[in-house]
Amino acid sequence: MTSPALRSAPPSSVSLAQKLMYALAALSVINTLLTLTQRDAIRDMAPAGIDPDTFVSGAIAGSIIFTIISVVLWVLLGVFTGRGKNWARIVATVLAVLGLISSLTTFGSDSSTTANVVIAVIQVIIFIALIVLLWRKESSAFFKAGGAPRQTVADPGYPTV
Repeated sequence: MTSPALRSAPPSSVSLAQKLMYALAALSVINTLLTLTQRDAIRDMAPAGIDPDTFVSGAIAGSIIFTIISVVLWVLLGVFTGRGKNWARIVATVLAVLGLISSLTTFGSDSSTTANVVIAVIQVIIFIALIVLLWRKESSAFFKAGGAPRQTVADPGYPTV
């Protein structure tokens, strides 16, 4: 009887990219928690003719829904990236570019707090690092091979009863 195949570890660039995806998921949660503390600032942004309390509730609900989707996406992309799925690398790259653009808009916003700017700076750094790591030579070889090469383990020869 043979043992199931084992996977060797992905290159360090892919492992670090995975960790950065998990960090982006965590930052998304932190950003939403920060949004919950900014009710007054959100209320001030309510357009004329819309009840400010309704606007705040909608903004917070939207933020929570977006965070749930973001966390699930980054975690799943991290898992599948570690398995060498090229589609995950491509989707992560597209989301990182879009996130980079979105984070850069924070710097010009009048409603940005210091905490928002700090999170945006961290996100910009992570997005750039993520893109670079996913497209390094060793990462590309890993994804081209379809993931980590499989290594079979010989039958340890346990006695049968």
